[in-house]
Amino acid sequence: MIEQRMQNEADVFLKLKLPAILIFKLLCHHLHVVQHHWKARAGKFKAVTLCYWALLVLDGFDAEGKYVGDCILALCHTFCSFKWGLWKVVVSAAGHISVEEKGDLPFPICIMTDDGKVNSTQNVTWPHLHLSQWHIRRAILHLDQAIEEALAAQQVSERKVKLEEVTSAAYVAALRSQPPPPPLSPQASTSSMPALPSAVAASAAAVAASAAASPAPPLGPPPPAPPLNGGSFPFGRETGVIIAPPHGTDDGHAPVIIILPPSGGFNLRKQVQGGGLALPLNCPRPCWYAYMNWHGGGWKKPLPLEVVQFVQFVKTRAKNRALIGWGLSRGAKWVIELVQGHRLLDAAVIFAGYPQTKCEHEQRASAQELINIRNCAIFMVHMVADECCGVRSFPFWHAEFERHMADQNRQSSLLSLTLSGSHSTAYPIWLNWEVQAHPVFNQWFEMMWERLVLTH
Repeated sequence: MIEQRMQNEADVFLKLKLPAILIFKLLCHHLHVVQHHWKARAGKFKAVTLCYWALLVLDGFDAEGKYVGDCILALCHTFCSFKWGLWKVVVSAAGHISVEEKGDLPFPICIMTDDGKVNSTQNVTWPHLHLSQWHIRRAILHLDQAIEEALAAQQVSERKVKLEEVTSAAYVAALRSQPPPPPLSPQASTSSMPALPSAVAASAAAVAASAAASPAPPLGPPPPAPPLNGGSFPFGRETGVIIAPPHGTDDGHAPVIIILPPSGGFNLRKQVQGGGLALPLNCPRPCWYAYMNWHGGGWKKPLPLEVVQFVQFVKTRAKNRALIGWGLSRGAKWVIELVQGHRLLDAAVIFAGYPQTKCEHEQRASAQELINIRNCAIFMVHMVADECCGVRSFPFWHAEFERHMADQNRQSSLLSLTLSGSHSTAYPIWLNWEVQAHPVFNQWFEMMWERLVLTH
């Protein structure tokens, strides 16, 4: 289809559309709208199928005087507003794409291929569509940052290095597996090679003799990733800090605690003078700590790209160590974003967290996404009289967690605990690691810690 479009000189804006579609597909991949490679499709879109729909949208988009960013924004808005329940997309074998009434087709989403005979999205469910639209709407608020995060999550540089290492190793192995060429006969060697000057011939003979006496060692495995070390590491204008455990307490499996502070950061300068919020470094088990003292922005600020890059930096060096998020208030919201959008954490402890917006649908969708996560152990601590992040501010979000905890047959890695107190009551629990004071919290913490240490 792309080749057909390239040959169609009438489509003068194709060079504008294709980059927009590729970036939109990358964003959908990062937000788990489409199926990931080597993973079960489940209820997600196929990437190529969504590209058909995107091409249809841009065919009807007035691209005169527009840029690639305008096309990406149009795709995002249209994905959220498209009447999927009423319309179907039909892709013909000749490469023509049209939109028609769905009629009595029973599927929630209908993108029909093979001249409209096969529904390539018959597995996509309404809950996944609504959750995908919620992710896209959230990305629109900071689209440039969302695209940068999606690109950073692909780890292009690391994959390029690994590909070059694999290619080099395969090339060397192929060379070694080939039999050596037969030696030239004396006649052939003297007749086919030009005579060398005597000084050059003597030098070449000396080099050959030296090489035969000490052959080059065989190529070893590629160098390992840098180890995890304590220190300060710049990321743009911010600095990530890694703190190693006391000498002799790390058995090689101690997890890394990713500390994410509330709005205002740790106020470390005031802390030296006797005020400000201290660092929560009182974990009852040996561990590493990693934090970025991000103090700018308000409670609605999305997870910064620098924080994501720092956590990715820690994860590549942590190797067999688990990563545990430990966030309070806005830091808890960022932990949620790390869990939902980046899959970088093995466990997450969320104190007085909250969703991105107060929209009823988005509150419920965010809660359900957390409940359905299986690859990260999640413990949420809510305060019953929280004036900022409690039931009054986000009723539908809390209602989903209450319904989940009341389900006796629940199958989820998420536990939700509501304690007495206000928003400020959560601060000392988070700051001082008051795990043992709450039996349910303590039991979950002990089980989580043992499992992560044994499985990493």
